[in-house]
Amino acid sequence: MPVMSPPLRQQAPGLERFLSLAEPLFAFAASRSHDREAALDAVQEALAAAVRERNGGRRWADDEAMWAWLVAVTRNKLIDTSRKAGRHAMTLTSLGVRPEDLRPSFLAGDAMPEDALMKAEVRAVCAAALDELAPRQREALLAFYREGMSHAEIGVRMQLGIKAVESLLARARVALHVVLRRIVQNPEELL
Repeated sequence: MPVMSPPLRQQAPGLERFLSLAEPLFAFAASRSHDREAALDAVQEALAAAVRERNGGRRWADDEAMWAWLVAVTRNKLIDTSRKAGRHAMTLTSLGVRPEDLRPSFLAGDAMPEDALMKAEVRAVCAAALDELAPRQREALLAFYREGMSHAEIGVRMQLGIKAVESLLARARVALHVVLRRIVQNPEELL
């Protein structure tokens, strides 16, 4: 007669806490990827990483901190998958945001200050909104605001005249405003 392994609860106490977040985490991953399998893989890898971290002594301040960690790991797994597939992915890093800017105390395992969490949430909302813009609109906005390029410099890069760059930036700002308003009014879209 085969030896049966102990129930999952005995193998990994507290695992239910992670598993309860699997469905909303998958909803988040699916909203970021058009590949269902990649989304499932990213969620599985993120949850496995969370269990490894917990088994290694990691303790999150609260469920919100754990959720933020899981979302970041899932997003990074999706980005890795996208890069491996040779597709360009919009990332917080491409916006000039470094992980230490988002959670300076995160790596040390300390609770994240509320103001840093707020900045991280604002950056995540902005990244989500930028993801929804047309590629040329996103490129123009990032060149102007992140890189500090002039209209003429953007025009050279994008092979446009100055008036066309001004028009493109104006349309991009309007589109960004519309997307941000929708996200703010329906925050569950980010899950």
